[in-house]
Amino acid sequence: MVGVTKYFDIVISPDCPNDYAVNINLHVTYENGWDQSDDTLYHEDGIIQFIVMNGFKLPSLIMEDTVYSKEKKYLLSNDLTIPSGVTITFEPGSEIEFTMDEDNDYYPSIRLFGNLILQGTEDDRIQIKTSDMFAKNGYITLFDGRDTNEDFAGHLIITYADINNVVIHAADGSWSLANDAATMELDHCFYNLDVVYNYNPDGRALQISSFTNSILSEPMVHRHNSKR
Repeated sequence: MVGVTKYFDIVISPDCPNDYAVNINLHVTYENGWDQSDDTLYHEDGIIQFIVMNGFKLPSLIMEDTVYSKEKKYLLSNDLTIPSGVTITFEPGSEIEFTMDEDNDYYPSIRLFGNLILQGTEDDRIQIKTSDMFAKNGYITLFDGRDTNEDFAGHLIITYADINNVVIHAADGSWSLANDAATMELDHCFYNLDVVYNYNPDGRALQISSFTNSILSEPMVHRHNSKR
């Protein structure tokens, strides 16, 4: 656009909900710059929409032990890798939301080679979910080094949390949940998936090493029968 000297700023309020859809009604009046003989004044109406991402966007790689408080909503629109030896902790009341940005329209995943602790309490539960605007599942994928004879395994501990439309599975394995390396502990959790399927029924699964006072709603728990 040429000759523009004025513009306006759009300021987002700090308490604006994440994924809020902002519609701007637009009325444009213009002339035909390609044809000087055309003196018609043209008018068009339209709507410009953008989606607010109001939260802290998690990085793609965390290389050191980190503790996140509940002061911010944490957004995950790209894969996040937690390497072996690194422990990431989310404190009570934290909210993690799998979402998308302008450049990606796929299933974001937390790639867990190290340790992830989601530590809620009875009065301040952890919330793990997908965005209302994101019609896909999020993923927490646990890796281990058995195939490469490396000494690492992902470990996931979730206490007092609500998990909605986030698949937890072992790398190259089934959806929920028989692997003596990578493990998951659930305590006082509600785990819900609207859509569940099994993409690799003969693959590695994930061992639930501890499951106490929790509810699984609509998941598929697959038992792998090894060939002899």
